[in-house]
Amino acid sequence: MRFHEFGTDSPDILLVVQPRLVTWDVLLPDIRLLSERYHVVVPVLPGHDFQDGGDFWSVERTAKELEDGLIARGYLDILGALGIDIGGSVVVRLLADSRIRIMHAIIDEGVLPHQGSSIVSKLEAARDYLSYEAAKLSVPKGLGRLAEHISSEEERGIICGTLQRISTRSVWNLSASCHSYELPKGPIGGGSAVEYWYAEGSRKRRRQDIRTVEQAIPTAKIVKFPDAHPLEFALHHAREYSLRIQHALAQPVPAAC
Repeated sequence: MRFHEFGTDSPDILLVVQPRLVTWDVLLPDIRLLSERYHVVVPVLPGHDFQDGGDFWSVERTAKELEDGLIARGYLDILGALGIDIGGSVVVRLLADSRIRIMHAIIDEGVLPHQGSSIVSKLEAARDYLSYEAAKLSVPKGLGRLAEHISSEEERGIICGTLQRISTRSVWNLSASCHSYELPKGPIGGGSAVEYWYAEGSRKRRRQDIRTVEQAIPTAKIVKFPDAHPLEFALHHAREYSLRIQHALAQPVPAAC
């Protein structure tokens, strides 16, 4: 796993884990603003590294590779971790593993595993996979069902470009793993200030994720924003998005259990 680092003079480390179906550099406007205050560490999500290749395998494997990379760099105690979409799923898994101490965790519309029947998880994964594969086949004409979640032509172009390059294996593993990765039976996130963000327009789609967050991370703060979904907001409102992140990172950290 490759890492990019910005603002390395700062002692406060902020991990930023990208969403799926885009390359990490779409977040550069946000990263540059954040690097004025923090040491920003950005891993390249497996399956999205078109320089070194490779496929995405699972949330658990990605979390382990990320943890190994942070530990090798001596980053055992970090100020914060931000994850968008599948990046949020990875941050949840980091909290569960507890190999790295994360003082603040921001899960921006992260996907959490279904806590009920495994059949439901498989159906959700199949639905996501078919949506992405249909979108790949429709590029460049359109994005099928994915188009309803896209708010700008710039965002459409970014996702179209990544869909043309990402492997079918990665698309399936992304879809399957984010709905089924393992979490401990008991609560996680003790000693971390955790926020789960979602947009007003995503409330219905995120209902199950929010329910699982409340069960798995009882201390998490659920934050609703009246904005478009996170990628569109991060792309086009970088200053306000970075200010929201700074505000979350300034909140008090609960005592570890």
